[in-house]
Amino acid sequence: MMTWLFACAVAGIPVLFAALKMRQVEAYRLSVLGAIVAILPVTPGALVGIPTGLWALAILTRKDVRRAFQESHDFAGRVQAPPKF
Repeated sequence: MMTWLFACAVAGIPVLFAALKMRQVEAYRLSVLGAIVAILPVTPGALVGIPTGLWALAILTRKDVRRAFQESHDFAGRVQAPPKF
């Protein structure tokens, strides 16, 4: 039982962190990875995680969303330097 709870926490914490980064339009790769992990049926929350993860992947692959991530941060999550005038 404890092993299963540990597996749930191991899967859930990164998904939550990735969701926060996605909401802030930061760390594109982490956001995609979090959506993929949410799809994995390792927790009882899979009933919510699978459709939510698929929806997040659909949103993250849209061109306007990818552009928003590029404009605010690069895909690796590092803040880009402001343009020099």
